[in-house]
Amino acid sequence: ARALSSHDLVRHSGESVRVFGPYWTREAAIVMVGDFVVVLGGAGVADLDDATLIEAAGDLAWSAGEVSAEKRLADELEVTKAALSVASLWVSNLDGFLADLADAAIDALSCEFGAVILNHPERRLVLAPNGWCPDLSEAVIRDSLADLIDGIELEGPLVAQDLSVEAQAGPLGFSNGLVSRCIVPLHSPHLRGAVVVAHTDQCPRGFTSLCQQVAAKIGDQASQVLNKSVEGVN
Repeated sequence: ARALSSHDLVRHSGESVRVFGPYWTREAAIVMVGDFVVVLGGAGVADLDDATLIEAAGDLAWSAGEVSAEKRLADELEVTKAALSVASLWVSNLDGFLADLADAAIDALSCEFGAVILNHPERRLVLAPNGWCPDLSEAVIRDSLADLIDGIELEGPLVAQDLSVEAQAGPLGFSNGLVSRCIVPLHSPHLRGAVVVAHTDQCPRGFTSLCQQVAAKIGDQASQVLNKSVEGVN
């Protein structure tokens, strides 16, 4: 906002913050170049002089163009890999499948926290075995996530890019180490719930458009597996 209103170069250096969109960084500079807003972030940015930053921003602004075919293909491959990682999970029992699903989700999205929460037919929580967990009891986490998704009818992922400004984050919020969150609904006639993944202050970041495509594919694929298997799962 300061860059847009003043057309001045704006700097940030200090604690990690969400500087733009899904991107978090400890150091950033925002430069206006004509109609372009150029955000430069990463270690060392704060040490660069104004002239260097303005020159770099200009080079980037005028080189901007359409997304390349190579990038689009790479993104499609990333989404396909996420679908395969879920489709290949073995369904021997429900809790085992949900634990593997939570692990697959944090791996595909490079998250630290992952869980699957069910509200129907019973309230049930399964945490990602290989994920990080805040210093909270499973009961608190279960009830917090269940309340979060209760009554929400989602067609696709619901993303909070900055939990520091989320008044309704509850125990699973910024104060307990989570910085951004993605809720991925499970569409099944047998179960009502969601996969929930989050980035933490260990590596603050948000969810890009590609991340959200990957998350949606994970939810769709998991729902298909559950719809085919849940009646025979204990």
